[in-house]
Amino acid sequence: MYIFIVLAVLLAGFTLNRHRISFRKLAKVDKNYQNQSEIHLVFGESEFHIENIDLDQNERIKYAEISFVYVDDNNYYISINNEDLQLLPKSDFVLGDPTQFYDFLSDKTGQPIRPLYIPWKVRIQMMMEYRDVRAEQVKKRQEEKKKNKR
Repeated sequence: MYIFIVLAVLLAGFTLNRHRISFRKLAKVDKNYQNQSEIHLVFGESEFHIENIDLDQNERIKYAEISFVYVDDNNYYISINNEDLQLLPKSDFVLGDPTQFYDFLSDKTGQPIRPLYIPWKVRIQMMMEYRDVRAEQVKKRQEEKKKNKR
């Protein structure tokens, strides 16, 4: 009985501290965080630039490389090729307006900007759509396997 209580306490402690643990692990390997680098995101008509002032790096990214864009009350989250996530705080805008940026980015990427807080009704609808897409993909793979066996 005591073993279960100890395990429950350890699990609860880990759950409550998981954000701090992951932040510390990320901070150990992230050069930008370690150097407190100043990073600028500059958005143009056909692409945007990620400029790291301290390391003298400039990365150009086409809008077609943006996989998803999420937004909440304070930030934009820009996913690049499903590998990199750029955080753009609305309070850090130097030129332009965060509300106008919403329309600009949606127009340039051709994708809807998804809110991070999604009501349950919409979540269920999205899960059902993803399930249908996934089922269709599995069905296509099975048909391809049958064709390859012949």
